[in-house]
Amino acid sequence: MAQKMINRTVRKILQEVKGPLTTGEIVGRLSDRRYKNTPSIRAISQILTRDKCFVKVEFDRGVKQCLWTLKEEVQ
Repeated sequence: MAQKMINRTVRKILQEVKGPLTTGEIVGRLSDRRYKNTPSIRAISQILTRDKCFVKVEFDRGVKQCLWTLKEEVQ
């Protein structure tokens, strides 16, 4: 149940930004929204990897984090 809430919140965050965010930026925005139990970067990465609506854009070696965005819906 908690994963679904995190999933919905991350989806809203990425829709508001309309661009890719790193995993750390997503966790930061979750904590800015006063999310009660902010998950770790590793937990967020696993949630984003398992859900098909999120796309990994690239891996930033300098920060050692992935850039994530929403999958474009094909009509």
